[in-house]
Order: sequence, then C-alpha cells, then structure tokens
Amino acid sequence: MKKIVFFALILTCAVTIIFAVNADKPVEELRLYVVDAEMLHLIPIKIRVRETDLNGEAREVISALIRGFDDNPKIRRLIPKIRGCMSVRVKGNTAYVNISKSMIKNHPDGRELEKLTVYSIVNSLTSLSGINNVQFTINGKIRRDFMGYMDMRGAFAFEKVV
Repeated sequence: MKKIVFFALILTCAVTIIFAVNADKPVEELRLYVVDAEMLHLIPIKIRVRETDLNGEAREVISALIRGFDDNPKIRRLIPKIRGCMSVRVKGNTAYVNISKSMIKNHPDGRELEKLTVYSIVNSLTSLSGINNVQFTINGKIRRDFMGYMDMRGAFAFEKVV
C-alpha cells in the first residue's frame, strides 16, 4: 500500500511540474489558411501555438493542417489525415516542406485543388514571423510538380487565393 501511495505522490508531482513549466511558455496567435466548404477559397482561421523556436512553431502549423478541422462544416479537408505525410524545417527565412508519396496518393486531383493545398501550406507557414518563403520537396527531392499542375521548383511566398 505504501508503494502505491508513494507512486501516486511522485506521479502527481511530475504532472504538476510539467504543467508549471509549460504554463510559463507564451502562446502566439496566428492565422492558419484552410479550404472553405465549397473548396473554392482559402479562409483564415486563428489558432494558438506555443512560442518555441521557429522550427517548433512551423511543425505545429503543419501538424494542425494535417489534423484538420473536420468538426467544422465551413472547412473542407484537402491535406490527408496521415501522420508523417509532411515534415518541415526552417533555415533562414525559408521553410522547407517535404511531402511524402502517401500525401500525393491520397490527395484529390485537380488544378485548383492542388493550388489551394499548396497555398494553404505556404500562407499558413508565412504567417509565422520569420518565414517569408516556402520551398517544397517531394520525398526529399525537388520535383517539377506536385500533382501535375504547379511548378514546384521555386520558392513560394504568401499569395491571396480567391
């Protein structure tokens, strides 16, 4: 019985310390760009991310896009809900996003849907202070296109997609 009480006490202390450490970290509010219900436009929604380093914040943005907002009827999913279908790293003022084959295989086809997906990622990442451009790779390599429509060899900057 003493072992159980001791274990419970240690567990309670550990959880309290974790919450105390994380409570001190400031939270940043930024815009995440998602596709509207008609799949015609990008709409900004506000999310909150923990302020860490720029790489950590960029990873949180990508994770939020993958998780999606399936419970919101005003938002549609284009980015498949597949863990690890995208990764990101930041160097200088550029975010490098790697797209996996699983994302390409599970993405709906079409020129406009491809553009909405690309700019959902680009506009969301460039909403972070310190990121001005996004460069894409597919399976770690720079490719001519993502789904056959957009030239992916150059870096992208924020663009209003209407």
